Amino acid sequence: GPEVTAAAATRCPLNRLMMQSEATLLRASVAAGGQHSVFIDGEGRLFSSGNEATEISSDEEEELDPAAGLLGHGEGVTRLTSPTALPSLLGGEHAESVSAGIHHSLAIAADGSVWSW
Repeated sequence: GPEVTAAAATRCPLNRLMMQSEATLLRASVAAGGQHSVFIDGEGRLFSSGNEATEISSDEEEELDPAAGLLGHGEGVTRLTSPTALPSLLGGEHAESVSAGIHHSLAIAADGSVWSW
């Protein structure tokens, strides 16, 4: 199966994260929201990065709409510049799939349960 190479790791922070955790990309997955991304590494662990605020366009000006908890790391964590492991492991289950939108993130755990934040 596909493995992370050293050359690929130098170009992509997520790949470096995968190599550092000694995980493979065999079942890795990535989902992109408005200002954030959610990742599953090769061992089924969840990571996120990005910003909690999303831009709202209006006729007069653009403003930021806070989406508290969007990154999944609790209150006060509003920006992550690199993929960071989520503190919760979906009730002890590994993640199988992720999806992200402007104001939400979803994960399907190995037991079939759906988690949102």
